[in-house]
Amino acid sequence: MDTGHDQQHHHHQHHHSKNDEKEINKDESIKENVKNDSDNKDENRENNSQEQHKKCEDSLKAEKSEEKTEVKKSEEHSSVVEINKNQDEPEGDQDEEENNEKGENEDQAQNEQNQSSSSKNNENQSQQHEFERKPIIDWTTENTKQWIQSKKSIGTQNDKDSDTTDFENRNGISLLEISKSKDTFKSYAGDSKHDRAFSSLLYDDLKEKVEVLSKQKLKKDIVNRVAMIRILKKKYMIKHDLIFGSGLRVGRDLILTSSHLMSGIKEGGSTLIEVGFEGQWFKATILDVSSPEEPNTDCALLQIKDLQDKFTVETYPIANKGYELLKDVICCSFPFTRVPMVSPSDHKNFSSVVPPEPSLYHGHISHFDDDILEISLSGDPGVCKGGLIFNLNCGELCAIIRKQPNSQQSVSSNVLFCTRYQTISAWVNTALKKLQQPPLWE
Repeated sequence: MDTGHDQQHHHHQHHHSKNDEKEINKDESIKENVKNDSDNKDENRENNSQEQHKKCEDSLKAEKSEEKTEVKKSEEHSSVVEINKNQDEPEGDQDEEENNEKGENEDQAQNEQNQSSSSKNNENQSQQHEFERKPIIDWTTENTKQWIQSKKSIGTQNDKDSDTTDFENRNGISLLEISKSKDTFKSYAGDSKHDRAFSSLLYDDLKEKVEVLSKQKLKKDIVNRVAMIRILKKKYMIKHDLIFGSGLRVGRDLILTSSHLMSGIKEGGSTLIEVGFEGQWFKATILDVSSPEEPNTDCALLQIKDLQDKFTVETYPIANKGYELLKDVICCSFPFTRVPMVSPSDHKNFSSVVPPEPSLYHGHISHFDDDILEISLSGDPGVCKGGLIFNLNCGELCAIIRKQPNSQQSVSSNVLFCTRYQTISAWVNTALKKLQQPPLWE
């Protein structure tokens, strides 16, 4: 019984042993398969990686090859271009040199033309300036031709074709002789209406030039006739008084000025009165001074002592046609800014001071009646006492600045109150009559 049981038991053990072995083999087989699968996957991954890497290398090689090919093509193209350029270059340089030389020649010709034109313009301007700088009375026939050509150059074709032969053959004096009237002047023109029309333009331009020159001459004549008055009042042991004013050389050796300049001045002793013009000082004396009781008369008359004949002057013209409102006038006097303020105690310098020239100021008549003449200047010159007023168009003496009338209201310093020319003329003639001297103005 035991033996069978043992055998059975042994059989069972054996059976179990086989089964275990099978299981073990099965497990090992599974593990092996798993391992093989894993190895296969790793191998596949590695193969895939190698293939991808190879593809990348091939791609890079292809790109490099293409780049080399492009570079080679580019170099070949550059070589071809360079060869062609080298082949064409001599001809291009030659053309460029020819063009440059042609351009230089053209520039040189243009410069020569410009210089010639400039030279002609300068010559024309010089000629034009020559006749414009000269007074008409000094024109030569050549100056007359230059004047006429300058007018034709800016005129119409009819003006350019006008016959001006008779005018061109005249000098300045001859032109002025035939220009007393427009009709007379036009009678010397050609026969056509265009000739007469252009001669009318010449006449107007000639008259304008005469008027401008006349005004310039008038202003010069006025300046030459107005003198500075210097009054020195010496005082013992104290500072001397020095007074400045303006005066007009009205005729012979006589000086007209204002009475308020001479107020309180007594001749002789320590008082010295001097009149300065033409670079010199001349001693003067008082002939007469208007009375303070004549409020509308502010005049004084001086006489230069022992004046040489070469310094005497003819009678200065005085107005006689009345006043017009807004009529243009000139004020002539010395501004305070140009008064030679040299101390009389400095004897050497005081005696050597050269009298200055007066200044001119434009103005107009702003008001007048039987008693008052009011002049308004364009600015505030701050002039000395005794300033004189002249007609701008003819240069006649119109008035003399008088002392400002007493008023509670202040008056602008560029508004001047003046003694009228009728009052001046009457007072001067009366003063000369008292001195048994001939009158200045009839």
